[in-house]
Amino acid sequence: MGMIANIIRKLGIKTKKTVQKIEKIKKAEKKRDMKKRPIKRVKKVIIPEHIQGQIILRVDRFNQRKMSKRYEKYYVEIKGKFIYLMYAMGGGQLDPVCRLTYKGDLENMDFAIYKYSTEKYDPNEYCFPGEEFVDGTLEGAMKAGMRAYR
Repeated sequence: MGMIANIIRKLGIKTKKTVQKIEKIKKAEKKRDMKKRPIKRVKKVIIPEHIQGQIILRVDRFNQRKMSKRYEKYYVEIKGKFIYLMYAMGGGQLDPVCRLTYKGDLENMDFAIYKYSTEKYDPNEYCFPGEEFVDGTLEGAMKAGMRAYR
């Protein structure tokens, strides 16, 4: 037994239960200390600014060339490694279409279509109108989105 147990015994306290309580306290303190240790964080992938500029230009170019009506337009939102494409008619509400995952190349990105039934992006959904346009590019994703949701 340790020093604390000897002191407790001299004071006349029941040692077995007290020692068990002390051990519980030590374990709890150890768990707390474990929680305070720095957590190894995974490096967050962020699309470089010059690539973000290229993405915006390509979406604008697509809107000018492919959108038949002036009130239809794609919008893009970039968060971390994800590129969210949204569609608006008449400057109204932005409706989610799809999400692309940037992996270092604008010509080879992962595609996930937005499913309104689950209100989530689904990278495993391949049976939808326009899926033949999905080729890892922004333009392919926008063509697929036009066919799927127009």
